[in-house]
Amino acid sequence: MSAVNVMLPESSAREFERLLWDYQRSLPKQPGQLGVSLIYPPKSGPDVCGNVTYCGVAEESLRLLKARRIPHEVYR
Repeated sequence: MSAVNVMLPESSAREFERLLWDYQRSLPKQPGQLGVSLIYPPKSGPDVCGNVTYCGVAEESLRLLKARRIPHEVYR
């Protein structure tokens, strides 16, 4: 699983974090694992344009951004 940096408007950051939570809950659990520990990627911002950047986001979770049509930019 590779990771990318994602920049999106600050107004969409909360929705993105909820999408990340849903994505992490959908991952297969390890034997004996009872729950899910949510791990948010490091976040910086907002910058002068009102954007925040999340670093080290799993590429697989980007399909959620596309499905919800949240404006974003991906940096590798």
